[in-house]
Amino acid sequence: MNQKLAIDLLYQKYSKLYLSKDETAQELGLGIATIDRMRETGELKSSKIKGSIKFALTEIAKFTKN
Repeated sequence: MNQKLAIDLLYQKYSKLYLSKDETAQELGLGIATIDRMRETGELKSSKIKGSIKFALTEIAKFTKN
């Protein structure tokens, strides 16, 4: 699946451009601890929005399977 299609599908599902840590973990099929490790190593970039960690759909789409 190409990245643009993955972003479009995620947006259709959530109707927002950023997902929470829980939503991101669910979409990627990973645990919260794994998401935290990926953030720490810079493998998965995040933003802090209103005090919460959020992940852009564009960043999540990088990890979708082909």
